[in-house]
Amino acid sequence: MKKSSEEIIRQFHLKLRSDRINKSNNFQFEIETQYFEILEILVEDYPTYRKLFPKFLASLEENDAIACSIAIFFKLYDNLLTSSSDDIIKIDLSVINEEITDQTFDKLSQTMEECFKSNKTYRISESNINFGNFTHKEIREGISILISSLQGDSKNIEWTADQGQRHMLQLIILKSLLSSLGAIEHFYFSVSMFLDRLNSSEYFQAARDVAEEIIIASFKDNCSELGFLNSYHCYSRQGSIHAAILYVNMSLYIVDRYEKPLLDKYLQEMVLQDFPWVSLYIVVFGLSDVVWAYRRF
Repeated sequence: MKKSSEEIIRQFHLKLRSDRINKSNNFQFEIETQYFEILEILVEDYPTYRKLFPKFLASLEENDAIACSIAIFFKLYDNLLTSSSDDIIKIDLSVINEEITDQTFDKLSQTMEECFKSNKTYRISESNINFGNFTHKEIREGISILISSLQGDSKNIEWTADQGQRHMLQLIILKSLLSSLGAIEHFYFSVSMFLDRLNSSEYFQAARDVAEEIIIASFKDNCSELGFLNSYHCYSRQGSIHAAILYVNMSLYIVDRYEKPLLDKYLQEMVLQDFPWVSLYIVVFGLSDVVWAYRRF
């Protein structure tokens, strides 16, 4: 009879705990096998992820299994590095530098004002604002306006609550514009700036809430690897190492297992973001533990 997902996590936990208590590697192979099996379960859909992620994370935290997760990370990361340069897709960034006219700026401002004067509640995961009255050129200009605004304000390490709220509303508009242009991946790379500023401004719970909303949206957009990548950024900035590594492992697993398009920006984000927590782990636990984590599995 097929084991339930909860039972797989329970067995993983028992083996991990046994090796921790006995300071042994008796279940080394089974732990690695079941870790990958659990990753497959977690990335299936949002309800499954939402239900089982806390249970798996709790097991990793209780058994202080950072080394185990780092070992899995290295395996997945190595697979990424073996990709040929021909497999890497370069994202078109020209939309960010679109020349902006005063007419489009005023038109976008008016549309945003009309949207948010209403009593309707907007969410990133349900962003479906209609820009049918915008030309293709005006949509590109609108995207450039909003991303430039976010980039400009991101130069300030601390934001006020009003700044955070304003950019949250702009992100909802941005997602609708990018979706209509068929360039939704730009949204997931832009929103990481927003999460960084929420964290640097010490709006930690708000950052986690937004990160979760982004995951919901990414499942709907069929790019959950980018949603999990943003949670990786968010939790690594907050020093939640267990959660950060688990999120990045989920992201890498999706790219590897389902042969997702390998975007150049994804690789850049991965390289820029993975070293902080690896460095932190080395400082706290020593280089020998990182080497052990890589070799153990």
